[in-house]
Amino acid sequence: RKASPTPDAVDRMRLWRLMASAGRLWRLMASQTVCRRQTQPTTRRRPSWTGLAADEAHMEAHRRAAHRQANRRRLVFHSMAIVAFALLQPLAASGRGTSRNGKAFSSPVRAAHTPSAIISTVYTYFEPPPGLTAGPQHLELLASWKAQWSAQGFAASVLTEANASTYANFSALYALFSALPTVNTRHYERSCFLRWVAMAAVGGGWLVDYDVLPLPHMTPRTAAIAFNDGRFTVHQSYIPALVSGSGEEWLRMAIALAHVPWQSHPEVFTEKGKPHVSDMHALLYFYTMAQKSTSLRIFQSTPCHVVGPDWLFKFHQPQDHCKYKPSCSMPILAIHLSHYDMKQLKQPHTAAAMVSVLGKARELCQMASNVATVGSSNSSARLMR
Repeated sequence: RKASPTPDAVDRMRLWRLMASAGRLWRLMASQTVCRRQTQPTTRRRPSWTGLAADEAHMEAHRRAAHRQANRRRLVFHSMAIVAFALLQPLAASGRGTSRNGKAFSSPVRAAHTPSAIISTVYTYFEPPPGLTAGPQHLELLASWKAQWSAQGFAASVLTEANASTYANFSALYALFSALPTVNTRHYERSCFLRWVAMAAVGGGWLVDYDVLPLPHMTPRTAAIAFNDGRFTVHQSYIPALVSGSGEEWLRMAIALAHVPWQSHPEVFTEKGKPHVSDMHALLYFYTMAQKSTSLRIFQSTPCHVVGPDWLFKFHQPQDHCKYKPSCSMPILAIHLSHYDMKQLKQPHTAAAMVSVLGKARELCQMASNVATVGSSNSSARLMR
């Protein structure tokens, strides 16, 4: 059975077919022009040696003029092809765009040649309420988050609304996000959406909640694989705790969130009996739509890379090699220590408590890595016998 072509290959085939059609049309127009010139009536002149020489010189000049004109047409055609290729190639490379009404196209997503600096940089977002400054607890959490990710070889940085405001259409998105209903404070919910714009403004990369901490397998090398060629990817199913994508992908998704049809789906966008739209609810809506039909998928997702401590401590076995499940191609990359998770562990949501839980999780993954190493060594020894 033939493997179906990849979405970016389909885009490239469509592009080349468009260019080939333009070339055929151009050659047809040129041939019709030549035919019209050849069928034009000519006045016969009396043959003479002088007349023949003049006719030959005239024909030679005509041939040269036609050759120059053909070269000019060829140059114009190639220039048009290069311009068309330059304009359409980003669409074939990055896949999905946005329509005029802000809704996302259903074509696949790809962003090639992502710089390694973007892959090895992680961001979190924090914006204190207007008129207030960050409290000691938040500053401690941010400092601890930055230290843990830096120790794994990443450049860690904190984004604010000032980064998001550098986007050209920031005011329009700001107004759209402010109009969405919420049961939380307006500032908090708007900040959750504006971080997507901030990621687009800085050129994309990894967005990490500051209560998500890296496990031993999360390194810039594994991050390059998990980055998924720049496709917008949520690494905890539909929970935006660890998200990656190119700058174009972040902007596309930010516009999609701003135009999410929340009024038509109260079963998703309701909290405590009231309309509520958050970025996680919007991702849940798109995630549910993708489960019904793959043609409606507008982002990639995986449950394999981020887990909470409940799974890691209750269900994890060393023989699993620190994987969410055996079918996962990569080990768990990070642990999400949300307020709910820490409450379940009967621990405060503080930097010291989170680092303590992280240490236990790393011990489990290190033990799993040792089991994997011993298992592979035993297998090699059996093969050598």
